[in-house]
Amino acid sequence: MAVVGVTVAGCGGGGDDESDSSSTSKKDYADTLNTICNRANQEIAAMDITGSIRNFKDRGDQIITITKRTINDFNDVDPPGEVRDAGTRFQKANQNLLRDIELAVQAAKAGDESKFNDAQQQAQQHGEQSNTAAREIGANDCT
Repeated sequence: MAVVGVTVAGCGGGGDDESDSSSTSKKDYADTLNTICNRANQEIAAMDITGSIRNFKDRGDQIITITKRTINDFNDVDPPGEVRDAGTRFQKANQNLLRDIELAVQAAKAGDESKFNDAQQQAQQHGEQSNTAAREIGANDCT
């Protein structure tokens, strides 16, 4: 999901081998990620995020709440073996992205434009890492 220059996406968690009969298929995993991302995308879109420091000051706590919930929802779904590496990279990128968003919100509340811009630049990098992994998984609604 996009937040004007900051991508907020869910993340995959650890799981069992693909040979495990209880393992999720790649398609089912991607579909689940897409469903959760679509819900989060709708919530973020309704907030009319502009990416400005003032916007993050006013709405940052809501962005963080949505991001944390999205990540937690995806941690509940195990990636199948065929996309386990991408799922792990997706998880790491999104944990880093959450940290970047938290730093951007802190900087916005403190009125520190330099730190706010730095956090947004880091968020863009982690967002791209997340997007790359999501595309490998087939979770294109998470890009």
